[in-house]
Amino acid sequence: MKTWKSNALLLTLGCSIAALTASPLRAQCADMSNSVSGSAKVNGTEVIGSMTNNSGQDLYVWYTFKKNGVPSTSMANAGGGVLKAGQTNSEGGGIYSYEADTNPARFYWYAVPLSQKNANNCRHSW
Repeated sequence: MKTWKSNALLLTLGCSIAALTASPLRAQCADMSNSVSGSAKVNGTEVIGSMTNNSGQDLYVWYTFKKNGVPSTSMANAGGGVLKAGQTNSEGGGIYSYEADTNPARFYWYAVPLSQKNANNCRHSW
């Protein structure tokens, strides 16, 4: 009886793994990064990012600043949030860093439709 339960468990696990691998493991969202324009400027030791949603739909945008020559993975230099259609967000919207590279300053972003992010739980990490 123990052997049968073990085999049944293995069969169940095997079917579950097959079912997981047969479908996508992560939801897909359309890359709308080209619908956003942005820039970075230096003000003393602060790097300020600015971005504008040039599309006709609300977007969710992840962003980060350059640190040690590459996109930073530190939350001190990164974030994300909703950028409504036609909206510009900058320093007053929390897009700044005191730890990012200043010479030259660089600002990166990745955008997806807000509706898809909400429906599919899309994520992005640097």
